[in-house]
Amino acid sequence: MKYSSKSIILIGKGDWSNKIYEVLLDQDDTLNIEKYSARDFLLKSELEISKIVAGQFLWITTTPELQIELLKKMESIDFRVILEKPIATKTIKTDEALNLILNLKADTFLSQPWKYSNVWESIKTATQNLPTPLKIKVTRGGPGVRTYIDPVEDWIYHDLGLLGELIYDYKELLTIKILSANSRNLKINIKVPNKFDIDLNVGYFSEKLALWEINGMYQFNFFPRIPVKDNPIFTMYLNYQNRTGKNNLSEQLWLVKRVLELLN
Repeated sequence: MKYSSKSIILIGKGDWSNKIYEVLLDQDDTLNIEKYSARDFLLKSELEISKIVAGQFLWITTTPELQIELLKKMESIDFRVILEKPIATKTIKTDEALNLILNLKADTFLSQPWKYSNVWESIKTATQNLPTPLKIKVTRGGPGVRTYIDPVEDWIYHDLGLLGELIYDYKELLTIKILSANSRNLKINIKVPNKFDIDLNVGYFSEKLALWEINGMYQFNFFPRIPVKDNPIFTMYLNYQNRTGKNNLSEQLWLVKRVLELLN
């Protein structure tokens, strides 16, 4: 089915949806963006939903529970969609969510804009050029607490998604150790013999943090005080618009899945 490269449907009307709307139009003011409330959308009949969704490009920007409910109502429709993290919570198991998503007729993509950022490109270049083993320290989180999700669940997907790409070739060799864990903060260590020694600290902090430090010398900040010319949300959107075929969510989420299994 041919998809329009100038049309997108946003389902969800929260702050993140508004941010996406502003970024996309700022980068391309010729885009035609329709916005729907997730709860209102769920009240529509399957025929109404099919008429809106079929052959379209969607971006779902609501809670994990509502996202799953929306996908259940669109199982047999042919469309393309960006899904938000987390896809699972304490009440929605990762395996159950993946099983539903991977069996959709739709082409599905995971929202991971940091993978399309200049900062991530700099980190990958550094890891390729520095001598191993690499000691990596990752800190991410902030003061905001959502009513429907714990801080750890909220923040853990970001860097485990990035790390999953970085160490994918070594996934059979690594060890994961939980250093401390509660609903507000999580500290883990991931080791790949002679290659990587990674400390990850995510969750609640008094200020917004997104820092990577390599070998105690090189720092990379995903939230710089001085803005840089970097538009990962729009870059990711263009990448997904131009792709064909299903995105492999299992490969993107393999490390998240391994860590969550240890926590449960």
